[in-house]
Amino acid sequence: MKIQYLLLVVIVLFFTSCNDDLLTVVEDVDNIPSSTAPTIEAFICPQDTVHSVRLNYTRPIVGTSKYEEWLANVNKATVTISNGTQTATFDKPLNYANSVFLLNAKKFKIEAGKTYTLKVITYDGQQAEATCTIPLNNVDLKKITVKETGTSSVYGDKNYNVSWDDIPNEANYYSIFVFSKTINTSPTGVVNVYATSEYPEHSITDENNDGKRLTSTKSFYLSKRQNLYGGDYRVWEIQVLNTDIHYYRYHKDLEENALSQDNPFVEPISIYSNIKGGFGIFAGYNRTSGIY
Repeated sequence: MKIQYLLLVVIVLFFTSCNDDLLTVVEDVDNIPSSTAPTIEAFICPQDTVHSVRLNYTRPIVGTSKYEEWLANVNKATVTISNGTQTATFDKPLNYANSVFLLNAKKFKIEAGKTYTLKVITYDGQQAEATCTIPLNNVDLKKITVKETGTSSVYGDKNYNVSWDDIPNEANYYSIFVFSKTINTSPTGVVNVYATSEYPEHSITDENNDGKRLTSTKSFYLSKRQNLYGGDYRVWEIQVLNTDIHYYRYHKDLEENALSQDNPFVEPISIYSNIKGGFGIFAGYNRTSGIY
């Protein structure tokens, strides 16, 4: 009996100790300091007619956050861009529901080969900034071709790979976009363009293939011009982006993170950021566009 009683006491003490440890762990988790800072997403290009910056705020899983307060004041932030000699201020969103700051390209020109600095000051005084350099060269439009892959969709649409000549004697990173554009002319003569994009292919590099012919691994649906009802028509535009290293590393991490989403045992992937004082990406590219 004495042995049984002693075992019972030991078991009770063991579970009591475990419960105390568990309670301690929970309390520690609740008190984990949150990491709150501005999040920025901005890509600039010489061929753009409008520059945009999407500004947001981190939302920690644990700990306290003033996200709702920050969201209500997002349009009070100041966003500027500079090339070292000229500085321009982005237009503020009209309301807090829109966190995109815009700047007409006519007010501030983005040029190939130049370095730009983006600065953000939020309503509560937090500051974030980043720099990027626009690639000097773009892909030769005449060297962009497409080749049928031999596969098609369930609707019989043909798929194509996009190929181009790599810009020689430099490290290059590319992205491929294919847009379907429906062109409509209103009764008053205003031309409207409605564009939809296929899922692009990012993170293409010329490593070990400098100056050679490159081909997308992803296939895209393409078609010649289609005439629609009422004089409208549809065309397909191919875009090849020569991007900087920041663009490449950011999208490469995003793609790897997306591949691991369904596996709960994969280690979390840290998404690349070049923002000082915050999180996110400020990157540049030089774009070549052509109608198929």
